[in-house]
Amino acid sequence: MEKEFDFNNIGKRMPYSTPDGFFDNFENRLMERVNLNVNLNDNLNDNLNGLREAPEHQLERKNVNGNNSKKRRGIIIALRALVAAAACLALFFVVQTKFVKSSHTATDDFASVQLAFNNLSTEDQDFLIEVYEEDDFLTNEE
Repeated sequence: MEKEFDFNNIGKRMPYSTPDGFFDNFENRLMERVNLNVNLNDNLNDNLNGLREAPEHQLERKNVNGNNSKKRRGIIIALRALVAAAACLALFFVVQTKFVKSSHTATDDFASVQLAFNNLSTEDQDFLIEVYEEDDFLTNEE
């Protein structure tokens, strides 16, 4: 039961639909939400201003606690700096050992290639040398 697909039956249909009258009231609904958010923000600012105008004895208590929080912030910042420095040092040592190992393996690789070349027959060695000399990329000849 295969149906043949016909491009002429597709047309220009939109796959999405909106409720009737959605865009008619869209502006009014949007403005209501904006006004609601503005009113909520005004109420929040009024509450914050009320907190800022606290009695003096409450302000003194806040200052005492503020000194402790400043010390705590300083300790946290110092600890974060210490952790960051330790991470940088660890990264440095990891990268350094990676490069040191790679330089040692390069000389070991050359020695193993030299040993393998010496184990080849004379004909194979001559063939490899001939290919090397004819290769423009390896000999940098133009």
